[in-house]
Amino acid sequence: MSKVLTVLVPFFNQHEYLDFCLERTGDWMEVLVTDFGSDKPPDISAYPWVDLHVGPAIHGPGAIPAQLNYGVENTEGEVIVWVPADNALNAMQYFPAILNMLDTYDIIYSDMLYIDDDGKFLGQRVVPDYKFHFCFDSYELGVSIWYRRDLHERFGMFDPDFQVHDYEWLLRCAMGGATFYHLPLPYYVYREHTKRPTGSWEPEREKVMLEQSALLSKRAKEF
Repeated sequence: MSKVLTVLVPFFNQHEYLDFCLERTGDWMEVLVTDFGSDKPPDISAYPWVDLHVGPAIHGPGAIPAQLNYGVENTEGEVIVWVPADNALNAMQYFPAILNMLDTYDIIYSDMLYIDDDGKFLGQRVVPDYKFHFCFDSYELGVSIWYRRDLHERFGMFDPDFQVHDYEWLLRCAMGGATFYHLPLPYYVYREHTKRPTGSWEPEREKVMLEQSALLSKRAKEF
């Protein structure tokens, strides 16, 4: 039996981008959109394979880790990828091959395409092949992360105290012996918000992000 891919989609007032995100999923995936505090819930009616959970409002840096933890606890796919609703997956026809590669590796990460608020192509980010200190002394893995669900049994859930939840959790996995592999193709579309800073880049949150990244960098360098 082939593996099931779980796609976790944290959502917060990203109505104008949601179709772009969900159009790049399919009915052979388990897709869960989580909304913890938007002004109005997202409309997923055009995507019958997508489930929606509207939870209690959580604002600030702990929101996405809380949404991801809820998603992990309430889905079943053997492989997980998370995609905030303003971003999207890419090249879906190759996903089965990625799932098979996760028989060999714990975590696969890939290059990314960059677009702006209007969907205009900005370029491609090529991330490095995996070496612990090169990838974690400063965070270089990007956000296109595919991983085995059972890693949460080995290394725990996402830490809601960390705005840089991906850096913290992946570093925890790496220090615990998880195996990583870089796929040198863009399987993810990242939206660069050129018109206005959002999320971690909002002025009041950027300082926290930089402080936490420095803490994790020190942790990695000392490992």
